[in-house]
Amino acid sequence: MMTYQQLTPLQRKIYDLIVLQGDTSKKIAKRLGRSHSTIEKNIEILLDEFGVLNQKELIIQHYTEIIKELKTLCPSMKSL
Repeated sequence: MMTYQQLTPLQRKIYDLIVLQGDTSKKIAKRLGRSHSTIEKNIEILLDEFGVLNQKELIIQHYTEIIKELKTLCPSMKSL
């Protein structure tokens, strides 16, 4: 599995727009001034690298990892 730091700058932007904004591939293409096919290809790479089937699963995985990290840092959150 790839880490966020290993992503290309474009892939990081796409990842952020998916997990932080919930943007669709069309919206991301428009926002970044890239072709829809370029964005779709990079999304496919992201999904494969993170071992998920779709953007929704990528978002869930992102926030699940944040919760795990918080539980490690704050033992009082273990009940979450």
